Amino acid sequence: IETKYTDVYDINSVEHYVSFANGMLSSSALSDMFFNCYDFYGDNLAYSEKSIKEDVEKYGLYSYEDFEGLIPKELCEVIDFYRLKIAVGKGHIIWDDIVRVFNAWNNSGAETTA
Repeated sequence: IETKYTDVYDINSVEHYVSFANGMLSSSALSDMFFNCYDFYGDNLAYSEKSIKEDVEKYGLYSYEDFEGLIPKELCEVIDFYRLKIAVGKGHIIWDDIVRVFNAWNNSGAETTA
């Protein structure tokens, strides 16, 4: 018996954000930051454009300067991390959650360029 510490591997990328593994929807460690950030409407669970606009007006968006030194600008723009300010404003996550995930990502050796 051997004890070996490993990192978590993320199968998602900026091109393939939704994946299925063993017949089950697989999500990234970053996914929970975006889930339930906006209100849904109807039976198709589509985002309410009106709700998104209202949330952006109420909570605002981050700028790259907020993330500078944490993650490359190109990746920030591709994934649109700027909207995380809405999740923070609604109390779904805190800034330390964002920093923790970015630090884990940066320390994992994963490719962080878009």
